[in-house]
Amino acid sequence: MKEYIKGLDKNRIKLILEVIIIVFTLIVTLVVLTKGFKNGLNPTKKDNEIVLTKEQKKVDLIIENFNQRIEEAKAGAEVSFITCNESINCKNISTFNIREVNITDSKEDGTEIYKIVYEWNCLDEGICFENTPETKEGDVFVGSNFYEVDGKGNITKNLGSEYKEGNNG
Repeated sequence: MKEYIKGLDKNRIKLILEVIIIVFTLIVTLVVLTKGFKNGLNPTKKDNEIVLTKEQKKVDLIIENFNQRIEEAKAGAEVSFITCNESINCKNISTFNIREVNITDSKEDGTEIYKIVYEWNCLDEGICFENTPETKEGDVFVGSNFYEVDGKGNITKNLGSEYKEGNNG
């Protein structure tokens, strides 16, 4: 009888091991299939990257150009579309951030007009950028102007805050 029980225990152990192997194989197969299925529904990370529109790329170039010119003005360089003088000390710009860039018009010569909304604050109590901000939010000034922009995203001219669409000149 002991031999029968030993044989039964061996068979049970063998059966349990087979079941464990089968369950493990099923789990691995399920994981592999699920992962493959998810990749089919959700493409790879590369496929998920946002494809920038031509307009968004230009907006990014405008922001990059403006920020670069602000840094130049802070360093004391003259920038054609940023007013710095005795009463507006651009060297005292502490922070500068562009909030919004929107195309508003296209001119006959191919340049485009963008309204750029920005915020800034100064290192001191003086005026360091734009002598007439639209609002002040805490210690940050907010303003906007219209700018002429060439096809490469370079700002070429400050048109002020009163630009009217259709002034194709």
